[in-house]
Amino acid sequence: MKIIGDSHLKGSATRINQYLNTKFGICSLIKPGASANKLVFSQEKELKCLGKNDVIVINGGTNDTDKPSCKENEIVVLMIYFIQKYNNTNIIIVNIPHRYDLANAAKTNFCIQDYNSKLNKILKAFKHVTLVEMSTNRRHFTKHGFHINNSGKEWFAKLIATQIEMLIQSTKKSELVIPLNWKVETTTLNITPDNKHENSMLSIGIDPVEILIPSTQTRNNLNNMVNEESIRRISSRNKKVPITMTKNFLW
Repeated sequence: MKIIGDSHLKGSATRINQYLNTKFGICSLIKPGASANKLVFSQEKELKCLGKNDVIVINGGTNDTDKPSCKENEIVVLMIYFIQKYNNTNIIIVNIPHRYDLANAAKTNFCIQDYNSKLNKILKAFKHVTLVEMSTNRRHFTKHGFHINNSGKEWFAKLIATQIEMLIQSTKKSELVIPLNWKVETTTLNITPDNKHENSMLSIGIDPVEILIPSTQTRNNLNNMVNEESIRRISSRNKKVPITMTKNFLW
């Protein structure tokens, strides 16, 4: 499991590992103050080695929305590039939390809302991606209102651990079932080009194919059944003439 994020995911690896009952190796790369561009293009060699049984947790964009020239579409494009690049691995994307250190009507918060809304709609088309929404509870944030506090980090760690357990269970259920062979023995009859029916088959657009026919014992059993049914059975019992019912047959 790989965790890539900014300061919001600081210390999350240790907390998540406490809630996982399975032997799951967790490595984290936290870059406080990093932009989404730096997070998306980090640890490319390590992430390429991951498979379907691995999980990547990533967040980003908080520091991008704080810029005056913020464009939420650019952050969405970076996240789409990331999930398409590592499409053979389970990915958990964490959206951007609300900025309680700013007013609700601030431009940054509107930019965050637009980004989270667009990300939620786009990620529905990808089966290997799960979206985790940050808490909107004010009690989960510090007094300053920018970062989440200890209770918020515990809540977030439980949520991520639950999502990882669900992903592990879904991968186990999706394992292929081994098919069993039929009990009836069969032999294969090849239709060769010398067959007299080849011309008629080709005329209607059918190529010579392999036909499965029953074994010798099965054919004998079928022939016996047909012969027994074809024998006309004659009854020696005397037939009675039908009796006409009377009008008062009920009394």
